[in-house]
Amino acid sequence: MNNEGVKPDCFTFASVLSGLASLGDLNMGWQVRGQIVKSDHGGEICVGNSLVDMEESSWVEIDICVDNALIDMYAKCGSMDSAWGVFKVMDDRSVVSWMTMIMGCAQNGQAGESLKIFDEMIVKGIKLNYITFVCFMHVAKGCLLMKWKYFSSMTIDHGISPSEDHHVYMVHLLDRAGHIKEAEELILSMPLQPGASVWQTLLSAFQVHGDIETGKGAAEHAINLDRKDPSSCVVIKHVCWIQQ
Repeated sequence: MNNEGVKPDCFTFASVLSGLASLGDLNMGWQVRGQIVKSDHGGEICVGNSLVDMEESSWVEIDICVDNALIDMYAKCGSMDSAWGVFKVMDDRSVVSWMTMIMGCAQNGQAGESLKIFDEMIVKGIKLNYITFVCFMHVAKGCLLMKWKYFSSMTIDHGISPSEDHHVYMVHLLDRAGHIKEAEELILSMPLQPGASVWQTLLSAFQVHGDIETGKGAAEHAINLDRKDPSSCVVIKHVCWIQQ
């Protein structure tokens, strides 16, 4: 593009950074950031040649979508100091900015920081949505009780009705902890019609804990919703074989 005289815009830079994040190529990411700063998408306040040096702390404001892509790239490359550097100077942070930092911290073994960032979002009054909670619940480390607290807060504190994705995740956690009846009760209390995926998740209770009645019931519900699902048919046949 540069050789052809085509000027990259913020979307071009964001796409390039996303690709480099997938590759984990931090060195090339630094070079791209240098180009961003020197282009019209960077701030005009700079400190000499240090603008193109990715290890210096002279951060400048860049288009928000590029900022988010930079944070994602740094996090996936394991350079959390650089990710924090971009995040801290952002005046206009979107929900994506916050969630990118939360996921980046979690991916780099900084679970405690993920929780702090999420709590800071709430304190600052950042409007959360159901996707925010899906991402957070998947990346946040912690006990079942803590995750149940965040799950409950969706409706109580934020007025967000949990989707099937949230219920699937909580059913999975309850299954894994051996709380089979609680998982089934959660499904039956869902404000929406439970789909096949949430019943299929409950099937793991039978496969792991040998709860025949729960496994059979979950399989029957799953088959009624998705007759092409082979796992449910296998479970029912296995249950019938055990009961003979």
